[in-house]
Amino acid sequence: MTHIAQLLERYNRLLIDPNLSDFKIQGIPGRDEFRKKYKKLVLRIHPDKAGKDKEELFKTIFPICEELMEKL
Repeated sequence: MTHIAQLLERYNRLLIDPNLSDFKIQGIPGRDEFRKKYKKLVLRIHPDKAGKDKEELFKTIFPICEELMEKL
């Protein structure tokens, strides 16, 4: 399994909340596709918008997304 595939698997596993299932990614996306989903996800889970209950998810998923943006 490639490093990108591993990152995507970790990313998808973190999105267990049914309200966030739209942000899961199948296959390896293009950079633009991922960027669009990532921006929408950040707006949905950022602690300033979503409250403290999503803070841990944000802190965990943010570094994964940043690394994916570099690799795609």
